[in-house]
Amino acid sequence: MSYGQVAARYGVSKTLVHKLHHRWLTEGDAAYEPRSRRPGSTPNRTPERVRDRALQLRDELTANGLDAGADTITEHLAREGILLSRTTIWRILKAAGRVTTQPQKRPRSSWRRSPPTARTSSGSPTSPTSPSPMAPTSRSSAGSTTTPAACCT
Repeated sequence: MSYGQVAARYGVSKTLVHKLHHRWLTEGDAAYEPRSRRPGSTPNRTPERVRDRALQLRDELTANGLDAGADTITEHLAREGILLSRTTIWRILKAAGRVTTQPQKRPRSSWRRSPPTARTSSGSPTSPTSPSPMAPTSRSSAGSTTTPAACCT
């Protein structure tokens, strides 16, 4: 079979069929195992000695009762000739479990204090539990007033 016929049969591209065939020729059946998409290296990663120094500074500052935030650590490292951004320091501390996260803003769900109130045609508010004055009402057999939605369900 040709690459095109195999691709059509399995619903994949000819390029993939070609790639898998050549992998199979060199690797055997291991060519069909799923491969990791993780990069082989991370060249921009902060060196381990710098990470360790940032964590050591955090411990020293905390032990002395001083501010041990990312800004302070950034300044101390800059004095030693190590230039890192405040965000990088924060990520190092967070990855090491040394940061107690504090929400910077209230969650959106806390913005609402009470359910919204309906307004009458004159603009005055009504209770959220009372029926709208604009909605037609009907009398049930018990004599209470209900909204149309309540009587029809």
